[in-house]
Amino acid sequence: MYPFWQNDTKTPKVDDGSSSEIKLAIPVFFFGVPYRTVYVNNNGVVSFNVLVSQFTPESFPLTDGRAFIAPFWADVHNGIRGEIYYRETMDPVILKRATRDIRKYFKDMATFSATWVFIVTWEEVTFYGGSSTTPVNTFQAVLVSDGSYTFTLFNYYEINWTTGTASGGDPLTGLGGVMAQAGFNGGNLTNFFSLPGSRTPEIVNIQETTNVNVPGRWAFKVDGKEIDPANGCTSRGKAFPVLYGKTGFVWFRLTGRLFSHGGGLIRMPYSFDISQLGNRDQGQFLRRGEVFWDDLNCTIKCRCLDFNNEIYCQEASCSPYEVCEPKGKFFYCSPVEISTCVVFGEPHYHTFDGFLFHFQGSCAYLLARQCLQTSSLPFFSVEAKNEHRGGSAVSWVKELSVEVNGYKILIPKGSYGKVKVNDLVTSLPVTLDLGAVKIYQSGMSTAVETDFGLLVTFDGQHYASISVPGSYINSTCGLCGNYNKNPLDDFLRPDGRPAMSVLDLGESWRVYHVDWKCDSGCVDNCTQCDAATETLYFGSDYCGFLNKTDGPLWECGTVVDPTAFVHSCVYDLCSVRDNGTLLCQAIQAYALVCQALGIPIGDWRIQAGCGKLVPHPSERSLLCSEQGQGFKAPPNALVKT
Repeated sequence: MYPFWQNDTKTPKVDDGSSSEIKLAIPVFFFGVPYRTVYVNNNGVVSFNVLVSQFTPESFPLTDGRAFIAPFWADVHNGIRGEIYYRETMDPVILKRATRDIRKYFKDMATFSATWVFIVTWEEVTFYGGSSTTPVNTFQAVLVSDGSYTFTLFNYYEINWTTGTASGGDPLTGLGGVMAQAGFNGGNLTNFFSLPGSRTPEIVNIQETTNVNVPGRWAFKVDGKEIDPANGCTSRGKAFPVLYGKTGFVWFRLTGRLFSHGGGLIRMPYSFDISQLGNRDQGQFLRRGEVFWDDLNCTIKCRCLDFNNEIYCQEASCSPYEVCEPKGKFFYCSPVEISTCVVFGEPHYHTFDGFLFHFQGSCAYLLARQCLQTSSLPFFSVEAKNEHRGGSAVSWVKELSVEVNGYKILIPKGSYGKVKVNDLVTSLPVTLDLGAVKIYQSGMSTAVETDFGLLVTFDGQHYASISVPGSYINSTCGLCGNYNKNPLDDFLRPDGRPAMSVLDLGESWRVYHVDWKCDSGCVDNCTQCDAATETLYFGSDYCGFLNKTDGPLWECGTVVDPTAFVHSCVYDLCSVRDNGTLLCQAIQAYALVCQALGIPIGDWRIQAGCGKLVPHPSERSLLCSEQGQGFKAPPNALVKT
């Protein structure tokens, strides 16, 4: 937040009020038009030339001639609680800070020097219909100019409500109804821009979003004919053809969007059917690198480029394992299935295709990677470092390492609420690449989620999962297998040859680290049980609890065969002889699979003596899709047919 003071000018403490007319020291350019007069409106709007008292926000564009900036357009009532401050300043300290921010966020503005700043702050304001105890919001709009260029910063410090009661909001929470709108409106059909989440329940989380890698801050250049977001693109409207010189391609500019038709050499004139293009996506923010499809059949694939905020589009369709679906204002190729590799216990590896094996090596191993060099799929790599616990016979996952989008994310053992990103310890949640990679706490696990469908979780103790969309079929390698729907070939080494043993398989995927001292673990029988003890552990008081008739997990057993989990449980108990913690962890691993499939389960923790129920990451589909595609009939089959 930029500083604001008690001696700043305040707006009247009345419902739907506004400041008086404010004459600016310099003209401010907005959508190419110079303005010398603004109003600060209580309902989260800074308007040009006319005040805006409207309390229920509408979707942009509004074509009634009102031009305004809306950091959070909603029904504010500062007469109940809160203050609204504003000031025009040329304070050298503020100008220096604004100059630094603009140069940092806009790489082509290295010589920009602010000469004028206008700061508007809504401090702890509540909603119409609320009270002195209802939730409050604190947010800010900062206008910055050098006399020619104009920029706007939105700062969201605390957002807890979205709607006044006159707009359908709840009188206690300020949620629901017609929710807040954030963005810019030029007063006509073509000049507008909406922030993601506007007029949806997601707008209450806007303080966690950004386009400058600072949660709660958004930055825009607003003086031109269209809004230019820092580190992103603006989707736009009507087309007019422009030829760009690139051999073998014809490029059309659709008001900032580049279209190509690939193939051999194409001669002009070239006809491109722009009627295929969607008209639902104008004035929307796109992250740098974000991919979407611009037509309802998903035949035109577009990407926000990493330079010049341009959008490049070309003919491309969904893969055989994807379906075209609308999402928000755009279309996307969504996976028809998701498959999950699970590593749990001492450890047991359950591959993408359902093959189960036990391997006790304590070195570092490649679990999964995008392995096709010629593939256009985003690259990722997941490694696990194992360690011995409770003796040298067996091992457990010590830390998980995820490489994606140029970041190395390390999730160590017992690291609740913290991770390392490129060797720097960071508290959760973390947003990288403007939201393309998110790291957050999900129940007792740390989750790494990407915009292309990868989801990696690790509970810091005994359970890790890697979920990938169906677009990665035939594209992965590692101990999690090649994801080709055939569990019979998951025993392959990196050179493509079948492994001679589990030890051979594990060692073939070993990742060497000079500083990591390790061994391959036990070779043959890692258990320490005699026949009588093993029989005891198979009983319903121990691992047999998983398939106990009328037990809390019994209903799941009709869908997910617990046999492999029972055997893994006995393996763990016989290896370490720790009947308490290991038993509970083995039951938890099976319960997470059931919950991920949406199968209701009972209070197994209480019945198994495992303590009170703790929230788990299963509220997200961590393991597989609702169709259970991650668990197909393998040797040691898990899903019943």
